[in-house]
Amino acid sequence: MKIIIAICGKPGSGKSVLLEAILLELLKWFGIMEKDINVVLVGELLKREVENQTPLGVKIKEQFEKDELVPQELIDPFIHDYLKRHPAEITIIDGYPRSVGSVLYMQEKMSEEYSLAFIKSSVPDDVAAARLKARKENKIYERLQEYHEVVSPAWNEIVSMAPNNSYVVNGPDDFDRVIRRILRHILVNAMQ
Repeated sequence: MKIIIAICGKPGSGKSVLLEAILLELLKWFGIMEKDINVVLVGELLKREVENQTPLGVKIKEQFEKDELVPQELIDPFIHDYLKRHPAEITIIDGYPRSVGSVLYMQEKMSEEYSLAFIKSSVPDDVAAARLKARKENKIYERLQEYHEVVSPAWNEIVSMAPNNSYVVNGPDDFDRVIRRILRHILVNAMQ
């Protein structure tokens, strides 16, 4: 069965570093071929849609430019269709799901096709805010508040929906220690 590994976490929690750590482990330790791994950066996909003025890009331009969440009824079918058009044995996705509704959509529409796994990079708000400030990000506290109001409940839904396939790592300092063990567990679960 094909696998989706969704990376979750608040802005500044180290999701990009987590993605790189997962990719490196899959390639080096598990011997997965690069051609069998698809890395999906949802923000980049949406940026391309806006730049190319696709029908979706036109609909989401305002939210995207304001750095707001794209409505679930637009993002869910877009991501699902993208995954169908770009199949891989393992897809690592950053930036989705970000709402309870999207988690439920994944469970209802994608769980037949994919083994779903979720890894959350967790850091305290002050650490995330300091990282965002160092990157000269705008709206730091608004983004963290949005995370707590919208994305955090999605994580709670993930844990209740998939307790054996949801994992928390304590930021980049914890990645080297636990990623290989988590990936081994994800790969074994997908084979069952």
